[in-house]
Amino acid sequence: ECKYFRGDIMDSTVLITVVSGVIMALQILYMWLGRKFGWTIYIRPLWLLIWFILFVGGIYSLVTGNRIIG
Repeated sequence: ECKYFRGDIMDSTVLITVVSGVIMALQILYMWLGRKFGWTIYIRPLWLLIWFILFVGGIYSLVTGNRIIG
């Protein structure tokens, strides 16, 4: 049995890590495109910090075996 699945429910740590990683990657891409094409964009640094903390915490918990939630 895979350690990231409990029955048919996905472990929330994996989900949080993947979602926060995708959101951060898209935000970085958006900032890069904005700089390249001279767009005026609104960046929310607090949200970026929150997603970064969730991503790093998710990676840490996956490596150590501790879960963020549950």
